[in-house]
Amino acid sequence: MLLAGVALLGIAWGSALAQDPKPKHGGLMSRGDQDLSAELVVEADRLVLYVEADDKPVATMGAAGTLRRLARSRVAQQEIELAPAGDNRLSGSGVKLVRGDQVRAYVRFANGREQTFAFTYW
Repeated sequence: MLLAGVALLGIAWGSALAQDPKPKHGGLMSRGDQDLSAELVVEADRLVLYVEADDKPVATMGAAGTLRRLARSRVAQQEIELAPAGDNRLSGSGVKLVRGDQVRAYVRFANGREQTFAFTYW
């Protein structure tokens, strides 16, 4: 009985250590399904989405996507296209995020896999 309790504690502790990935570019993180994660970085004139799987870059050549700022009071919904921007990046311009914005990035990779990432801009 004690051994089973110790095993369960070890599993719980291992799950606690397997936390969400940390930002590498000073942005906001979102975990997708399974192994994919994305980091949204807001630059002066564009938004950049970095995509990784198990902490390794995921190629975005041939990928396409959209980034949607969800509507809320006094802020209209807005959508921009995301295009490959080298290595594991997609980028787009034309939306200015403000504190509290809910953002969804929809990405379709060249292999047909689709993924949604959710962010809250702070």
